Amino acid sequence: MNDRENTLKAFTFNKPEWIPIRFSISLASWWDYGAKDLEKIILKHKLLFPNYLQGNIDVKNLPFKPYRIAGEKYMDSWGCSWETNKSGITGTVVKHSLDSWNNFINFMPPNPNHHNGWEKIDWGNIEKHIKEQKRRGMLTRGGLRHGYLFLTLSYMRGFENLMYDMHDEEPCLDKLIEILETFNCKIIDKYISLGVDIIGFPEDLGTQKSLLLSPKMFKRYIKPVYKNLMKPVKKNDILIHMHSDGYIMDIVDDLVECGVDVINLQDLVNGIDEIKKHIKGRMAIDLDIDRQDITVSGSPKDIDDLIREEVMKLGDIKGGLSLLYGLYGKVPLRNIEAIMNAMEKYSKYYS
Repeated sequence: MNDRENTLKAFTFNKPEWIPIRFSISLASWWDYGAKDLEKIILKHKLLFPNYLQGNIDVKNLPFKPYRIAGEKYMDSWGCSWETNKSGITGTVVKHSLDSWNNFINFMPPNPNHHNGWEKIDWGNIEKHIKEQKRRGMLTRGGLRHGYLFLTLSYMRGFENLMYDMHDEEPCLDKLIEILETFNCKIIDKYISLGVDIIGFPEDLGTQKSLLLSPKMFKRYIKPVYKNLMKPVKKNDILIHMHSDGYIMDIVDDLVECGVDVINLQDLVNGIDEIKKHIKGRMAIDLDIDRQDITVSGSPKDIDDLIREEVMKLGDIKGGLSLLYGLYGKVPLRNIEAIMNAMEKYSKYYS
C-alpha cells in the first residue's frame, strides 16, 4: 500500500496500515536553524522524509512567497496591503481594501481564472503538476487560499469593522460575501475538474479560548457559504479537508453538517479529551500537534508522552487519525528530534 492509498483509507475510516504523519518545516525555520543542523535530524527519519536528499534545501535561495518577504509591502488579489517583519512568515494587513464602504461602489473582484486570492496563478501549470502527481501515484490536493472567507472579510474591512457589520446586519456585507462565494466556487470547480483526491478549506476561526466570532454570527454569515462551497465537492466524491487554528469546539456540529470529512485542528487548544468526545468517529482528525507549550519547553519524554496519549485516545484500528507537526522556530533541536521519533514510533501503533 502506498502513501496515497493509506492516507485515503485513514481519512475514510477504512483500516489504514499506519497512521499518516507529516512534519512541515516552514521556510523561516530553514532560515533560523540552517540546513546543516536540520538535515542531521531529517536524514535519520526516512518515514517522515522518504525523498529528502542532503543539499535539497539552499538556505541562501529560499523560495519565499512575495507576501512573505520581510520589509516589502505586498498587495493581494483582493487589494489588501500586507507586510511582514520575518521572511518566510505571512505578515499582517497594513491597509484594508474596503476600510470604508464608500470604496465598494467601484470595487472589482479578482478573476479566478488568473488569481487564487493571494496572487496570480497559472492553471495550466497547476494541471500539469497534478497530472504528474497522479502519474507517480501520489495524493493530489487542491484548495482555497488560507482565510478564503471569514478572514478575507476581516482583511478587506478590518476586524473591528467586520464585527460591527455583522452586528448591524450591514447590507453591503451580504453582497461582499456573495462575491467571495462566487470567486471561491470557481476555484473549487477548477479543482473538481482536475480530479484531485482532496480539496482544502483552510481558515482560522478561533483564538486560544474561543471563536473569533460568536456561534450565532458563524451560523448567520459563514456556515451557509461553507455548505454551498462544500456541496459540489461532496457530490463529486472528493474529500473535504478543513483547517482551523484556535478553539473551534463550539461549531463542531456545524462543520459536520457542512460536510467536512477531515478536520485539522490544534490539540491542546481544543483539548484532547474534548476532541475525542465530540469529533472522534464523526470526522477524521488531522491532528495539529502542540507547537506552543510542550514541544517548545518540555522534555523529550514529555513530547513522547503527549503524542502517545493522542494516539491512544484519538486513534482507532479503523482509522480516522493522522498527525501533523509544523515547525516555526524556537524549538530546541533535541525536541525537534523527539517529535520526529515519537511520530514515527506511534504511527505504527495500530498496525
